[in-house]
Amino acid sequence: MEKSDAELIKSWKSRRDQAAYAELKSRYKLMVLKQANIYRSAPIAFENIVSQAWLLFDDAVNSFNPNMGAGFSTRLGYTLKRLDRYVKTYQNMARIPENQSAQIGTVNRARGELRLQLGREPSDHEVGKKLKLKTKVVTTLRRAQRKDLFEGLFEENPIDLDTRSESIDYVLRNARFELNQQEREVYDRLMGFGGKPKARSRATLAKSLGMSQGRLSQITSSIAKKIKPHLHGVR
Repeated sequence: MEKSDAELIKSWKSRRDQAAYAELKSRYKLMVLKQANIYRSAPIAFENIVSQAWLLFDDAVNSFNPNMGAGFSTRLGYTLKRLDRYVKTYQNMARIPENQSAQIGTVNRARGELRLQLGREPSDHEVGKKLKLKTKVVTTLRRAQRKDLFEGLFEENPIDLDTRSESIDYVLRNARFELNQQEREVYDRLMGFGGKPKARSRATLAKSLGMSQGRLSQITSSIAKKIKPHLHGVR
């Protein structure tokens, strides 16, 4: 008997069942590529758009909660809408030197594959090792895509909710449920949620969490990527 989407996702989350994930990916391949195809004429390499669409698919899988009432297809459709924001944000990728632009899609795909294998965001070193590239090259390519103001502010300074509107406060508090456990731990410390002391610098936060500043930067980058779409249009 064919397993439901929820059953496949449960198998993937509970024991990293690669076959279950592959089956789910096969079921929704057309939906993912159809959404990516909408932006085929955008001034961004199409392979980068497809790569991002699959990363969003992965986000949808890992954030899916069957107890919320909606099916996975609904969750995926909602998550794939973020592709529009990605395209608008990274249209300036057309200005990236051609030799870098050609590698970005390859690096993004490798990062997505490693996320699947490791169950976490891979380091630049791990991506470089997989592709036989120097860590410095991977870091340069990653930073070339990071033209997002919110992400930069998020990494450099904790967001002070005291200066934010109630609507933004509401969004920020609810968007955290899309984060994984490690991301939530960092997010709560940055925001001062859950009664936890608000971190005042990345250096002190990294030390208190027992991780390097490089690793913390990777986590805050992932958090910003998930949170920012929810803030679009909110005042």
